[in-house]
Amino acid sequence: MLPLYTNAVALIQVPSEWGYIAIFGLTIAFGTMLLPTKKFDIGDGWIFQWIMSIALAFTLFIVHLCIGSPRIWPLTILSGFLWSTGNITLVPIVKRLGMGIGMLIWNMVSLLIGWASSRFGWFGIRPEIPSNETMNIVGVTLAAMSVSIYVFITPTSVGQEVEGQNAQDSETAHNTERNVSGSTMDSDPLLYQEMMPVFHRFWGSRTAQRILAVLLSIFSGVLYGTVFVPIIYVQENYHDASHRGIDYVASLGLGAFIGSTTYLLLYALATRWQRSSNGGNERETPFLLLLLPSWVTGVLCATGQACWLIANEALQASITFPIAATLPGAFSTLLGTLLFREVQGIKNYIKLAVALSFTLAGSILTGLSK
Repeated sequence: MLPLYTNAVALIQVPSEWGYIAIFGLTIAFGTMLLPTKKFDIGDGWIFQWIMSIALAFTLFIVHLCIGSPRIWPLTILSGFLWSTGNITLVPIVKRLGMGIGMLIWNMVSLLIGWASSRFGWFGIRPEIPSNETMNIVGVTLAAMSVSIYVFITPTSVGQEVEGQNAQDSETAHNTERNVSGSTMDSDPLLYQEMMPVFHRFWGSRTAQRILAVLLSIFSGVLYGTVFVPIIYVQENYHDASHRGIDYVASLGLGAFIGSTTYLLLYALATRWQRSSNGGNERETPFLLLLLPSWVTGVLCATGQACWLIANEALQASITFPIAATLPGAFSTLLGTLLFREVQGIKNYIKLAVALSFTLAGSILTGLSK
């Protein structure tokens, strides 16, 4: 176990048992934080992610006050900004891949990025060479293989959502076709007329929506995997910086609020222009209906982040990171399958079982390789 520090002065020893309790806590918190997205209509997710970030910042600021209000380093605010950038993809991913599959994919990518950055010393942090490199590489390889299996699992929610959109996409395609056929300004209207309906049909298909969700999951996983890099960099390179991870919760919350607010303002400007172009007939989800589910999600996310930082103090990061990047996704997938039947069919069950086996094996080997 590692000592707790405040301003580089050792205070107490964090028992290893606390680390395992914290891992259990973050598994429950991260694994259930997406449940509100399944039970409530959260619209397109932009207001949802903003309120979620407010709840996250509020909860982490309370923790910050309880531990003595340690210093906030400007660079560590970047950690929260990275998190908020990845978080804006949360709702589109859940709507297209389901609650569990999306989390498993972005957690696996996060595991790979987190492992590579610490193993090779990316972004200016010190490299950590594992004592058993063979076991380490095998574990990471298994984790990477599991991602390719998750991609081929088709959640039930995707099929229902795409079927519900087919009529709208078809109408859009016909409208586009009529508009183009009446235009004389295009250099090749016949080619444009033939291609646009095909594009709209493909965009509304299961395959296109699943590809989009997988790409978004990979993008968010890269960002989540680098969230702690600014904090680690400050701990290693700033002489007066605290070595205690929990001292940086306020930086994480502040950066998340700044980032999500920035993205919400950009979204508001873009949609205002779009509404003025389309006549302003778009339906909006009432703000009050989003308040409770987004706040609960934010509090659960903040709880998971705080537990993760505590686990890093009690245990080595090579143990906590692979577990924290896999168990919540596995737990969320099981909840999604049992409660919402996101995964159905014998073939999907087999794929899910194989993928989970690869996930757990890769995480265990990676964690034990140091």
